[in-house]
Amino acid sequence: MACAEPLDENADLFSKRLTTELGPDAHHEPDPRDIWYLNLLHFTTEIAKPDALIDWVAARRRTPIGTTTISSPELVRSDYHPGPRPHMRPGGVRAL
Repeated sequence: MACAEPLDENADLFSKRLTTELGPDAHHEPDPRDIWYLNLLHFTTEIAKPDALIDWVAARRRTPIGTTTISSPELVRSDYHPGPRPHMRPGGVRAL
């Protein structure tokens, strides 16, 4: 999981726009955020050594990676595909 802290009011403006675009699906976006995050990895089965994963994350909790500006965000919806190799696949992309 990567986490970002907003530097100005643009994150709040984006949050308001996201809430509008999501319409009835915006129930997780009721208030402005003080952090933004994204998951880079999704586990589809049990984690063999959960304590080791927790320790690894804790050791890297405050790793600075720099500053970035996202000029054209996209809203991506993923769909779950079950089977012998379950996975998530983008189901649609919409520019905001």
